[in-house]
Formats: sequence, structure tokens, C-alpha cells
Amino acid sequence: INAEYMGFRHYYQNAAAMVWVVDSADRARLPESRTALWGAVGELGAVPLLVLANLQDAPGAMAAAEVTRGLGLAEMTQPWHLEPCVGRTGSGIPEALDWLLGRLSQ
Repeated sequence: INAEYMGFRHYYQNAAAMVWVVDSADRARLPESRTALWGAVGELGAVPLLVLANLQDAPGAMAAAEVTRGLGLAEMTQPWHLEPCVGRTGSGIPEALDWLLGRLSQ
């Protein structure tokens, strides 16, 4: 368990899903994000995981496949979905939330 995130355990104790936002323009911090994500998933368990690959409009932003590989999402056992998005404009957010609501209603 990532000690940095142990204090958050009480906040998401009964969480039905997890939303993770990644800065798609920051390749250097992707390994750090992966470590933190896997630590949080270890505490949460097999709840649906929605990953928002934000800042798709930034120059040099990573494509969805690169973010997927960098976070190790294919190794996850719970349902997951990665949605490229631009938070500033809302692009991709409706599709992401549709996926999440669909999962939660199953």
C-alpha cells in the first residue's frame, strides 16, 4: 500500500467507483501516477475505474493507448475505461460519465 495515500482510506471506504485524472501532457509524472493509482486500487478493491486522460488539446499530449500502457490498465482485474478528454472544454466528459453510470447501474 502506498503510504502517501493511506490517510485517504476513510474517505473512500464505501466507494462504488473510482475516477482517476491524468495529465496527458506530463509523460515524466506518468510512472508516479501509476504507483499512486495502483496503491489506491489496492485499498479500494475491484470497483469500476474511470481514467480521464485530460489535456488532450495540449501539444505533445499522450494518446489513450500510451496512457493505458503507462498506467498498466490492462493488468487491472476490475472493469476500467479510459476516456481522452479536455476538462477545460468538457470534451469527453459526457462519454466518460455515461460509461461510469452504465457500470454503476449493472
